[in-house]
Amino acid sequence: MADLFEELKLARMLDNSKVLLTLAEAVMVAYEAGKKAKAQLDFDDLILALSACLPMKPMGRGWLTTGCRHHHILVDESQDTNPEQWDIIEAIAREFFAGEGAVQKKRTLFAVGDEKQSIYSFQGAEPRLFGEMGRRFARRAREAEQVWHDVPLQTSFRTQAQFWTRWIWCLKRSKTIKVLPGWRPRPATAPPAPQKPGLLRFGQPSLRPKSQSRGMNIPSKHLGTSSAPEAKLAQKVARTIEDWLTKGRQLSGHDRAVKPDDIMILVQTRGKLFKEMIKALKQRNLPNLGEDKLVVNDHIAVKDLLVLGDVMVNPADDLGAGDSAAFAPVRH
Repeated sequence: MADLFEELKLARMLDNSKVLLTLAEAVMVAYEAGKKAKAQLDFDDLILALSACLPMKPMGRGWLTTGCRHHHILVDESQDTNPEQWDIIEAIAREFFAGEGAVQKKRTLFAVGDEKQSIYSFQGAEPRLFGEMGRRFARRAREAEQVWHDVPLQTSFRTQAQFWTRWIWCLKRSKTIKVLPGWRPRPATAPPAPQKPGLLRFGQPSLRPKSQSRGMNIPSKHLGTSSAPEAKLAQKVARTIEDWLTKGRQLSGHDRAVKPDDIMILVQTRGKLFKEMIKALKQRNLPNLGEDKLVVNDHIAVKDLLVLGDVMVNPADDLGAGDSAAFAPVRH
């Protein structure tokens, strides 16, 4: 009987997948048609179009040249670079290590990154390529008798020793590094000295009520907000902050009490915990910025509309008219 239920579940999953793929295909067709009708490109199109303009494969005994005039390439956050972007970098840098470009022009390639800090997998980033491409470029540099430096950065200016030592402890016990082929253990990154005092405190996790355990599909609204683990954690954090401010807790490394501006609360996503945290702070009248506020004049659409307004007021402004011609269509 269990086998029949399992087959039924798989059959339903297959049907749902077919429906989803059909819908996705229709959306993509409409999306591509819309871009073509408006002569527009998205970010992926820009990468693919550039890739199509560059030679990606060797021809005969040598490499096709790009006619590139770039002398320096800098790749920041290399761990978040996807294979298509690396192909472009490799095609542009090909002349750096071959032919006249390797001997007549001084060119440099600089890339910096950390495989453990990759956060753009949803855009196709492959952190393993950072190490692989580095070794590939190093080999080409040696073959071209050029100087190559593999520089490990071992000093962090963003943290204190208390957090750094605990992070290293967690990393050594994590399975994350096992999914990075080619990753080699390196000397631990340490904070610079001297260090200001710091404190790292671990709290007990807030567990979900048994009625919300796996296998029970009970809407959370019927359980009450206070029973949700996100609400409990938010209330606990808010109480702690209130206690610090009312009792004049001393700020570590400073001869003064803690102020609201000294406190930053970090959450993984703007989900339920994020909203519960704001609610808990407001309930105690604790100063907080809430959700990020948008500065209207900083938004690109508003800037475009301001320039467009200038052009309408002064049509003789050729420069403004040229800028306005590049605007994306204003949607009503």
